Amino acid sequence: DLRADATTAGNWFDLQRASIEGGKIKDNGILSGALGVYNRTLLVESTRLPLAINSSTGAAISNTRRAVFCGAQALSCAYGKDSGPTKFVWTEKLFDYDNELGVSVSCIHGMKKSIFNSEDFATITIPTYAAPAA
Repeated sequence: DLRADATTAGNWFDLQRASIEGGKIKDNGILSGALGVYNRTLLVESTRLPLAINSSTGAAISNTRRAVFCGAQALSCAYGKDSGPTKFVWTEKLFDYDNELGVSVSCIHGMKKSIFNSEDFATITIPTYAAPAA
């Protein structure tokens, strides 16, 4: 919805255009695949977030979406295989009479949201109304 409004003054397009015109090109969030940066916060679109949940029935609510703000140390990541320089298995193979190179990379890893003393201090979830797409 941030990108849908192109007419209101001070909209998302105006903010991002001003940022680029002001010389913020090299580390602009739009050029990295993100939606952009607003107030030093990187905004990223994701299809992996679940719909908001009705607190009394536990049912998903189709006209809501979640915004998740992740602070420092919101995620922990662990690797298998001694966490040394060999934690990735890298395999190269030549095909088509050595004209084409195939590369396979694998590792054992896991990621988990950080929780300390049964409390979460690293994320804020904000469910909001989402108008049907036009």
